[in-house]
Amino acid sequence: MKRRALELAVEYPFRQAMSLLRHEIDDEISHRTIHGWAHEEEKEARQVAVFGQAERVRSDGKERNCSARGGRHAAPLSREE
Repeated sequence: MKRRALELAVEYPFRQAMSLLRHEIDDEISHRTIHGWAHEEEKEARQVAVFGQAERVRSDGKERNCSARGGRHAAPLSREE
């Protein structure tokens, strides 16, 4: 369902993707949920592009807390939850 929602979100606005997906799966889903999934996918794609998959995931399978450093400031790129 998530993969199909993201496919629809590429082609349509989130509310329209929500409506189309609701008809396909005959279940309730929020446009905000689809937006959140799209944001997660975009964030992961950016991290892989910058750090690579091996750099982002530790040997025990947990994600690293990566940050981009610029001068004296560090901006977190991901949060461990």
